[in-house]
Amino acid sequence: MSQKYIIYILAFYFLFTVNLSAQNTWERTYGGSSFDEGRAVLQTNDGGYIVIGWTNSYGAGDYDIYLVKTDNFGDTLWTKTYGTSEDERASCIIQTSDGGYILSGFSLLTNDSLGDIYFIKLTSQGDTVWSRKYDGANERRGYLIESTQDGGFIISGSTYSYGASNLDILLMKTDSLGDSVWTRTYGGSGKEEGFAFQTSDSGYIISGYTTSFGDSLGDVYLVKTDPSGNPIWTKTFGGDSTDEGYAIPTDDGGYLIFAYTLSYGAGGGDIYLIKTDNQGDTIWSKTYGGSNMDRGSAIPVSDGGYIIAGSTSSYGAGSMDVYLIKTDPSGNPLWTKTYGDTGVDYATVIQQTSDNGYIISGTTNSFGAGGYDIYLIKTNSSGHVATEETFTFPNNFNTDFFIESNPFIYFTTIPGYENVFFEVKDILGRPVGIYKGEKIGEDLLPGIYFISLYNTAIPGTRIIKIR
Repeated sequence: MSQKYIIYILAFYFLFTVNLSAQNTWERTYGGSSFDEGRAVLQTNDGGYIVIGWTNSYGAGDYDIYLVKTDNFGDTLWTKTYGTSEDERASCIIQTSDGGYILSGFSLLTNDSLGDIYFIKLTSQGDTVWSRKYDGANERRGYLIESTQDGGFIISGSTYSYGASNLDILLMKTDSLGDSVWTRTYGGSGKEEGFAFQTSDSGYIISGYTTSFGDSLGDVYLVKTDPSGNPIWTKTFGGDSTDEGYAIPTDDGGYLIFAYTLSYGAGGGDIYLIKTDNQGDTIWSKTYGGSNMDRGSAIPVSDGGYIIAGSTSSYGAGSMDVYLIKTDPSGNPLWTKTYGDTGVDYATVIQQTSDNGYIISGTTNSFGAGGYDIYLIKTNSSGHVATEETFTFPNNFNTDFFIESNPFIYFTTIPGYENVFFEVKDILGRPVGIYKGEKIGEDLLPGIYFISLYNTAIPGTRIIKIR
């Protein structure tokens, strides 16, 4: 009597080239039973990843800086926490030429009213080499750190301690050991926050939001400086409501601004992308999103277009989902994806990986150990993800079949048995095809399929789902 073995496959994949089939894709969560947030991710020199954020599940204090190092499949190699009985958080990490890391963040006192910039140099295994705190009379926070052309670092963030009034953008230049060389602030009588990148002329581009200039509800704020941090020009972007954003340099000498806007778009708050020339003048602008709140950050990618990652309350499975948009060089959408489940899922940073896929860091309460967990997503170049779970092994079912990341499902010979074949049906139970041999799936359109494996003698059932 013939036995039947069911394999459930959620096939997200169109026909790809052979090169793309080698891309590995996955989703992972990291954290404990409390609140753990992922703020940034970096592909490391060994092909793996390092993700930084903060944790309330582990460490010495209320919140501590949380670092997770993984291999290229997202499996944890080691974790570290950094902090004291106070509240320490970090949102940026870079890898240094010695294989170690530099992270930047801030330390808050328990009353959450004062804070210091926190700056740590690490070995390749996450052990502390040195650390620096930069304090002021009032709160200062470091959001972004970047290596500079002279071997030092630039830290950008915000300060109540210095500047014109209220909250100002802070730019701090350090040497290679983290000792301060100079500090600058930018802003007016209102509030400003932002971060900075070094430009090819050794100056800096600073971006964020301002309520001192432009519209009083907040506009995107862009400041170009010389190598010493002195302003050369400033620009604001936005309409008659709230607009806030950040900029990164592009290969053509201009800038890409990714912003959140209530002035334009479909409503509820939308992603706002602005491409400028080297003087900050607008070349084009686009909005993305639906009738609810949608936010994101963007980077240029190798094909000349852009990839946007963030969160959407307009689309997806839950109240908020991870939102991915790929555009052409003019900002026109090519495809969009959402990731997550019925809870809250959002992304903070995206990087293009060495295989032309993407690594996304964020936070989820749809999956994981409890509370909120760090959420890491590795996609291929088309934004697709496949993960696999084994649900049952009722008998000793030792086969040599395996499932690759995509786009195809491969089976090798099952030792000792012949005449194995596979019947594929769609989600409505309609026959799609019968396959015999080592490969199925290359002619399947995206959708849910039921794949039955038939053989007259194999005992047991193995159920595998690919999502």
